[in-house]
Order: sequence, then structure tokens, then C-alpha cells
Amino acid sequence: MSNYFLNRNINVGELLKITKPDGSVVFVKILSFPGLSGGTTSQIKIDPKTHNFAYNLDWYNCYSFSNGVESNRIRDNFNQPFLTPGVRVSTVFEDYKEEQRSNSLIFSGIYNSIGSVNNLNQFIQAEKITKELNPTYGSIQKLHTRDSDLVVLCEDKVLRILANKDAVFNADGNPQLTANNNVLGQSIPFVGEYGISKNPESFASEAYRSYFTDKQRGVVLRLSKDGLTPISLHGMKDYFKDNLKLSNNILGSYDKKKDEYNVSLVDKKLLPGQNLIENGDFTNNQAFDSDTGNTGWFSSGGNHWTWDATYQNAQSDADQHDRINYRFNEDIKVGDEFEISYTIGHPNLHDPSVDPLDGSYVGPLEGRLWVTFHDNRNHYKTISPSGDSVVGENKIVITMLESYLSWPYGADLANTIGFHIKNHNQGAWFNGTVDNVSVKKINKKPETVSFSESVKGWTSFKSFVPENSVSCSGNYYTFKDGKAYEHYNEGVSRNNFYGVDYDSSVNVLLNDAPSNIKTYNTLDYEGSKGWTVSSIKTDQSEGAIDSFVEKENKYYNYIHGIDKDIYSKEDFKNSNVQGVGVLSQTPVFEVDDGTGVMIMEDEIVMSFNKVNVSAQVGDDLYYVKSSNITSGDVQVENVLKYGSIKSLTNTSVTIDQDANLYTTGLPVFESGDFILFAKSASKNKSSVSGYYADVELTNSSKEKAELFTIASEIQESSK
Repeated sequence: MSNYFLNRNINVGELLKITKPDGSVVFVKILSFPGLSGGTTSQIKIDPKTHNFAYNLDWYNCYSFSNGVESNRIRDNFNQPFLTPGVRVSTVFEDYKEEQRSNSLIFSGIYNSIGSVNNLNQFIQAEKITKELNPTYGSIQKLHTRDSDLVVLCEDKVLRILANKDAVFNADGNPQLTANNNVLGQSIPFVGEYGISKNPESFASEAYRSYFTDKQRGVVLRLSKDGLTPISLHGMKDYFKDNLKLSNNILGSYDKKKDEYNVSLVDKKLLPGQNLIENGDFTNNQAFDSDTGNTGWFSSGGNHWTWDATYQNAQSDADQHDRINYRFNEDIKVGDEFEISYTIGHPNLHDPSVDPLDGSYVGPLEGRLWVTFHDNRNHYKTISPSGDSVVGENKIVITMLESYLSWPYGADLANTIGFHIKNHNQGAWFNGTVDNVSVKKINKKPETVSFSESVKGWTSFKSFVPENSVSCSGNYYTFKDGKAYEHYNEGVSRNNFYGVDYDSSVNVLLNDAPSNIKTYNTLDYEGSKGWTVSSIKTDQSEGAIDSFVEKENKYYNYIHGIDKDIYSKEDFKNSNVQGVGVLSQTPVFEVDDGTGVMIMEDEIVMSFNKVNVSAQVGDDLYYVKSSNITSGDVQVENVLKYGSIKSLTNTSVTIDQDANLYTTGLPVFESGDFILFAKSASKNKSSVSGYYADVELTNSSKEKAELFTIASEIQESSK
């Protein structure tokens, strides 16, 4: 149906003559016509079968003289050319389909604005319009023009293609002749087995230099007049080898304001929160006692796991183990980071002489519920040894490391996590539950790293990770959530990127005379006020500085020690940990209030033959059970903390009693137990020692801050 301007009535069945702009004429038949509407316009319906009616073409192949005579020759003379539309050849492509040519270049006709020539839409196969590259170079990922050359970055190779010239080289590399008959001439690979992998977004250029990454080989490259140079070798070789392979999106940009190449590792490995195990989705579960090898003590119902273990020789077993192990279907790799959450429900101890089902309660589980993590080599790493799992919700974050303890029992535990119950209470039943186990791979933290040509090195890790970035008119802009942000704007607060405040930090390695162990007594710096020490670490110990004192435009202070948990193995080698002695008698924990009711003593007095003269008020007190000493099972986990020393004499030590431990109804320690004490490193230690000191300073100021020098007063400790 179409609208027309009409000036008379039209009858159904009549023919309409339609003349097209090219001069051709077609006749159509009217099928219906409702008449004029409003006096001037209406609608008509035509027969769609136009091939049944006359059609006058816009060309002809003869002349008619209107007397029955026709002529098909020019001038109607003998042997003159016929009137024809010319030769038109057509055929059918039987294999016509889309083709992906990842190793080829194709170019169109020329464009010349001066001569009004625009053949950009012409791709004539009869002409030489393609350039083939060696398929062993991988697919073409990026094209970049540099002067009169075309730089082609493939997955595994970088080449330059001569434009509008073709060169033949002698053996010494000098050109012998040059021809100008090719749009794209000879392709010449750059020296070096590098490419751009599949990350063309990492490419950035400035003047004659270009920067990009090769994820497959773990390097960052610069292409300049000197050829290809792996700039990741400037102190960041291991970092990029480890992190580039984890990144799916590697964004590169050039900051003209600072003359730096910024490479952002936008996303790493997996999407945030990818679950390996969630809510009891376990396969091939195994549970066994690591001492006896017995299995089958555990039962499950949905995502609720329980254990209830008893031993035939329970009266003689002083150290009992139980495990639940959960397997998942993805290999664990070094560097993988996981968040493990789980819920512990009511672990209890029962008197072994009484049926545990009658609910007789003796006390809480002593020892620890540990979580262990197994890799695909059947080695394991205990990842929560420094604290007990508590009743209720637990969450830990761990990273798989290179070193593991050998798994001694030969069980096939590849790709599992294990919950490890270790019971130190001799001859006891114990039971409990594990619920809502969830293991998630954590997305690696995005990072931006900067390379500066002025220092020929990597100068900084930056807090901002953009979606895109560009330099324009000497300014540097980045984009986040579709919004543009201008950097180095003096009108806004520093250390704020995309609405989030960050702190600045500087790491310095103090390593004079690296072959000698040194004592680091002080730390001072020159610069703006406001810098604080986040950490001071050596290969031997750790230290801290609470604040700096200003003197003569410098800031300085003495380094003191850090109180560390005695459960760390290295603290047993520290002189701050010493023995008080062996208890000569069991302390009094409760007394009769005079009415026959036993009440808790506020203080506990421990008696010794002689107290170590180094013990002082305020020292932390630990103890080891005599049963562990007798059996020779003095492990880190058997050293238990109670409290701090309140007062002492030559033969006794007084401490406040722990009300929580008193409610168990059992003495915590008794005659024959060995008592230790640990001095406060923050109060007694005034320096740190080691071959080197790694110092991190932090500044949270939103104004301009400067840091010129960092120094330390160092003394040689040993050679």
C-alpha cells in the first residue's frame, strides 16, 4: 500500500505507468482503489506480480524505423559493431563463506583528497592487495605506523613491513636496491623471539618508542631504534614472570606528563569469588586417624559433617588425631590464593568410662582444630597453626607457597583441604561438627606499575587501575566507570583516585656490607613531616618505631622490638624465651569459702626450687605438660600460654587466674609441668639485627609530601 497525490478517479483493473529515475518503465495493475479521501489523496493496491506486465528497459539493442524495419548496427552499415550491453561474465562460488586470515594483510584502493579519488571501498582480487606473513609468527594482533614503515605485532614475533618500497639486502644487512612497485614491501623481523601474545591493549607509543607486553614469555618490551629490549629485566624480571601470566587484561598507556609507561594488570586469573567448594559440595571425601590409619569415624548429612571418635587403648593414647578431608576438582598451583570459611559446632570432651551419648560433659576440646591444604603432589601445608579454630564462624585467607611438608601417610589427597583435630586430653571421647565449608579462589589485587626512561627502571607501584587511559596536550587522563579523570590536577586532594583515598608508601633496603650481620639502632629521614614506619624487617628479626622526633630538620628515633607469638618457631631460638623452672607442687586453684563451697582463687601461686633470676614482672608465662615432656612430644603446639607474671620471689611466681579456664573444672597445670617466660621485645629490645633491613614508610597526607633520604645508625655485629 502506498500514498499518492491523485487528481482524478481511478478504476480497478486499469494499468498505471511508472517511470523510474534511470528511464525504465514498468506497468502495474490496480487491484483496489477506495476512492478519494479528503479530496486529494488516497491509497491504491497494485498487483505484486509485476513480471506479468510490460517492462520497458533503460537500454536497447536495435533501432526501429516504424515501418517494420529494424537495425541492430551502428549507422545501419555493413560490418558495423552491434548494439550490445557488453560482455558480462558471472559464475557461482560453491565454497563461498567467511574466511578468517589471521596472518594476512589486505588493503583497498587509494584515497587522494586532492584529486577527489576515494577507492577505499574497492578490494579488487585481480590486483595484488594482500600481504602474507609466516603463520609460525602467530596471529596479527596490532598494526602501528612508524615513519614510512608498518610495524606488525604478532603473537610470537614483531616485524616491520616496508611501505611503498621493497628492499633487497646484502649479507651485511645493507640495502642493495630499492623498488617502488609494492604498497607493502618486504617484511623484516626484529631480532628477538618476542611478540605481543594476545594483549594488544598493552601497546603504547611515544615518539619513536613503543611499549608492550609478552604475556607468554613474562616480559615487558620496548621497541625503539635499538630494536627490541626486554625492559622487565630492569629489576622486575620475577615480578612480571609471575604476574603477567595471571592477567587476562593488560592495559598499557604512556603518561607524557611524567614520561612514564604505565602497565596495569587489570584482572588476574579468575573472576572474584569463584567457588571451588561451597556448602558441602564435596567429592571423594576421606577421613582417617593419622596415628592409627583407622577410617570411617565420620558421617555426613547434606553439608553437615560430624565426628565422634573413641580408641580401644584410649587410656594410653596421649596424642590423638582426627581428620576430615574435602577434595575439589581443580589443581592447586603455587601462588593461588584462597579464602576458606567454615563453621565449628560444639567440640566437646567426654569421660571415656561413660557412654558419650548420655551427654556427660567433661570440658572443651583442648588443642587445636587445624586446617591443612594439599597440592597435586600430595604434599601439604598447615595454614592455620597460629590460632585455634573457635566455635562459630571461621575465615582464613592463604596463599600456596613453594615449600610443603611431606605427607607421610601415603593417602591420595591431591587438591584437598583437611580439618585436623588434635586431642591432647588422654583417654577422652571427643565429638564436634563442621558446617558450611566454602573454598574460594580470590581475585588477585589489580596493580599499575610505571617504567621511566630517565632512570631506566621501574619507579613505582600506583594505586589507580583504569579501564582506559590517554595522553592529550601534555596531560594524562584515565577512565573509570565511563568517566574521565585528569591526573596531576593541583586543585584536588592527592592520593585520591576515583573517589577512594590511598596512602603512599616507600620501601628502602638498607644493606651496607651485605656479607656482615649488622645491628640497626636508629632510623632517620629527611623530608616532609608525617611519614610513619609500617615495618622494619631483617632476615633475623622485626622491629618498629612508634613515632619520629624532629631535630635539626631531621626526623629520627630508636628502633625497638616487636612482641611476637611464642608459637612461632623462631622465638624459641630467641634469648627472650627462657625457662622459669619445673613446678615443685600443684598450685591451689580454689578454696573453701567456709561453707563447703569451693570458689576460685583470684591469684595462682606457683612454687619452684629456684626461680630464674631473669624473670620479671610483666613477662608472659607459658607451660608444657609433664606428660609431653615424659613422652618426648615437646612440639610448638604443646607450648601453652596462660598469662603474665604479676609478682615473684626467689621460689615462687604469682599470676592472675584465668576465669575462663577455671570453669572447666580441671587444673590447667600441675606439679612436674615445665614453666617458661617470654620477655616483651617492645620493652627490652632496642635494635634489630640482620644482614639487611627492609624498611617501609607510609604517608597518609593528602597534601604534597617529600622524602629525600633514609638512614640508620648501624654497627657491625659479626662477620
